[in-house]
Parts: sequence; C-alpha cells; structure tokens
Amino acid sequence: MLLRRLILILALGSMLVPFAIMLTAGYLAQRKLLVQVTLQSNLAYSHKLATSTEDFLQSAQRQLGVTATIISTHMHDKRLLDEETSRLRSLNASFNSIAIIGSDGKVVSAAPGNARVEGQTMGSKVVRDTLALRRPMISEPYVSAAGNYIIFITHPIFNQRGEMEGLVGGAIFLQHQNVLHRLLGTHFYSDGSYLYVVDKSRRILYHPNLSRVGEVVHGNPAIEQVIQGRTGAAEITNSVGTRMLAGYTPVPSTGWGIIAQRPSAQALAPVYQSLRHTLLASLPLIALMAIITLVSAHLIARPLQLLAQRARSLDLSSSRIQIDAVNAWYFEAKELKAAMLAGMQATEKRITQLNDDVATDVLTQLGNRRRLEGEINRLVESGTAFCVISADVDNFKSVNDTHGHAAGDEVLRIIADTLRGSVRPTDIPCRPGGEEFTILLPETELAVAHDVAERIRLAVMNIRATPLPAVTLSLGVAHWPESSPDVKTVLRMADSLLYAAKREGRNRVRSATPLQAP
Repeated sequence: MLLRRLILILALGSMLVPFAIMLTAGYLAQRKLLVQVTLQSNLAYSHKLATSTEDFLQSAQRQLGVTATIISTHMHDKRLLDEETSRLRSLNASFNSIAIIGSDGKVVSAAPGNARVEGQTMGSKVVRDTLALRRPMISEPYVSAAGNYIIFITHPIFNQRGEMEGLVGGAIFLQHQNVLHRLLGTHFYSDGSYLYVVDKSRRILYHPNLSRVGEVVHGNPAIEQVIQGRTGAAEITNSVGTRMLAGYTPVPSTGWGIIAQRPSAQALAPVYQSLRHTLLASLPLIALMAIITLVSAHLIARPLQLLAQRARSLDLSSSRIQIDAVNAWYFEAKELKAAMLAGMQATEKRITQLNDDVATDVLTQLGNRRRLEGEINRLVESGTAFCVISADVDNFKSVNDTHGHAAGDEVLRIIADTLRGSVRPTDIPCRPGGEEFTILLPETELAVAHDVAERIRLAVMNIRATPLPAVTLSLGVAHWPESSPDVKTVLRMADSLLYAAKREGRNRVRSATPLQAP
C-alpha cells in the first residue's frame, strides 16, 4: 500500500539517512587515510629495495674489480684464471656464472667450467662497450647464446702499464634463483602484494611469476613514471585489471624501476570490517525502530490496504464478493469501493473481448497461433491426451498468383468453415499462419483422428465455390503422448507427416504410429 510505504519511508528515512551519511563520511575518511598509508609504505619499501639493489649492483662491480686487480698480471696463466673464476663463483652467490674475457673478446676462463664457451668470441654489446669505453658496465637484459635471459656486469682489466688486458664479467640469470631474487622476492605482505622490476624498455626483469620475466608491459602508469626516473606512489590498475596501490622508485645506475604494490581490496579491508561492525552493532536498534514504524503505518493504512489487496486480484472470479465484503467505514473508502465495483464490471467485459480478439485469426475467425499454444499448454498441464492434425493447402501460391489474393483469402475462409463443420465442439481448429491449419482433438485416439483428417480432406476436395478454384489439403496426424512424450516432437512429427504427404503426391493423410521416433 502506497500510503503505508510513504509513512515507512518518511519515518525510516529520517533515521537512516543521517546514519548513512555518518557511515559514508567515516568510510571516506578511513579509506583516504588507509590509501595514503599504504601508498607511503609501498613507496618506502620500493625506495628501500631500490637502494638495496643499487648497493648490490655496486658491490657486485666492486667484487669484479677486486678480481680484475688480482688477475691483471696473470692473464696468461690459465690455471690461475680458472682458480680465480671458480673461487669467485663459489664464494659469491651474486652471479650465476663468471667469465674472464681477453682484449680480443674471446673467453679465457669461465665458471661454471664450460669447454665450449672458452675460446669463443663474445659479441654482446656490453662486452664491446666495456672494451671500447674502458669502464665498468651493466648491460641491458638480453638472451645469451645458451638461451638464458640475463644481465651481464663487467669490469675492465688493466695491467701495471695501464693497458687493457680484457675484462671480467658476471652474469645474473633473471629467470633463475640468485641473490637478486632473494633480495627482491620476500615481500612484507602475503595478501596478493608483490613487487617487480622493469628496465628502461618497460621489460620485466624480476617478477614473482618467473614466466613473466622478459614481458614488455605497456599502459601501466607506474611503469611510465618510474622509467622516466621519477619516484612516487599512485592508485593504478594493473595489467590484469586489479586495482593496486603502488609505490615506485628508480635504480640510478641502471635506469631500472622497482614497483611495490598491494591490492586495493586488501589494503581497504579494515575499512570494510569497521563498517560491518558498525552495521551489526546498529541492527538491533534499527530493527526495533522499523517494527514500531511498521505497526504504526499498518494501523493507519489498514482500511485502504484491504481495498488495494482486492484491487490487485481483479482477475479472480471471487474478487467482487471480496471487495463488497470490505468494511468501508468512512466516506472516502465507500466512494472508492463503489468506483472499484463499477470499474470491475466494465473491465471484465473489456478483458473478455480483448482476450477473444487477441487469440482469434482476423481472416478466418479460427484460433491463431497464440490460441493454439495456449490450448496445447492447457492440455499438457492437465495431462489430457490429444491428437494433432496439421493441414496445408496444396499449391496455394498458384491460387494467389492466378486468381488474386482476395480469392485466396476467400478460399481460406471457406476451408475454415469446413473445418468447423467437420469437428466436435470440444475440438480446437486454428490457423497458425498462411495456408496452414492445425486442429487439436482432445481425448481422441490416433485412428479416430486419422478418420477425422480423412473426412476433412474429402470435404475440402469436394468444395465447389465458383468462380473460386478447387483446392485440396495434405494432412499429418500425431498423438500426444503415444507418438512421443515430448509435445514439441509431436508437433514437429505432424508437420513432417504433412510434408511427407505432399512429397507422395498431395491430397492425402499420413499418420504417425505410437512411439514413432522424431
């Protein structure tokens, strides 16, 4: 009842709206605070790891520099070079492999030992640049000859005369475990937070999911900022559509960017938990106020509510009696009651007429497809067995083409009259469309329905309505549920039998057999 709803809305709204405003304001304030705290935490964490990564890379270069000094006067002592590379490899977990390369670019010694590598010329850009520029270098990520995705850190080797003897380099395999992975791999959250490292080309150098290493990422605002050397924090959407709170810091010596991020949903979980606690604590009071308001509204709106309930059931046969029984004890209710009774009578007449019009074919006054479907549903729901006769006028197109559509319409009307005269009052002849007719025969055996179809065929064949042309029918007969327990299959079966009759020469009846396959 609208009146009761209005009372409820006004009463509850005056209580709930301020409460909702308070909750919203509290949520927005807490959300802003948590977002800021999380962004600052991720920024600090990315800065810490960027500093640690920078220190690691510088330390790795210094270690290579120490080795370069040790071997600077022994570049022709293969045994000593092998011992030094093996020692550095075993004592230093920073590198996955170490190589000493001569000034001609050929590998002199490597660890782990690999006879196929030694003597090979290293053509990578970082080797050429180190030899040419005579200074320590850190390469861009690249795929080595062995198929490893690596970065290569180099340090030149100078003899006592300041001449360049070659270089010593250490490779870090980005898709293998090493010190860099251990440095970056432990995040202080375990709720979907993680960090990753990209180079200046937006290529992922480190990621908890090793399969993503080497992937180039576009359209990430944090990556776009950090590869430009900027430090900051922002709420972003990552490459899989998850909202993240990200902090990012560049690594100065390489131009890499370290991005630490946490899912927004996890960061804001305390806010949602707080809201839930507040709501749960308020529910008893809200429920009490709602009950009081509901009872008050019910007492105020009761007389009109009874009339409204009866009005919602105007389609019921007993609704007029129910409305007449309402105790309309005040003037407005009495007037409404009288108007409803008068309107109901007029409406029932109009609805009856409209239902007949909607379910009737205008041309033939037979039931249309809507009537057919409704009657089928009614028979199936009541479990009443029935036969279906599908009929189609043979060569009807030639009637329209030769004699005109007006003649075709008259033929259809005559056939409809013939159908009405050939079936029982309980049978249901319909015209679903075009030159097709369907007759439902409730509680009729298949053999009887076949005889009815044959009687209809003969009656139509013997129609003589000069100057209209003579026409014939092809008919198909099926039974539900004997022909099939599925009513749609039965209808398709009747149509199929009709077209079988047409293929066999037209002007004949074809019937299904019990339990015939569709």
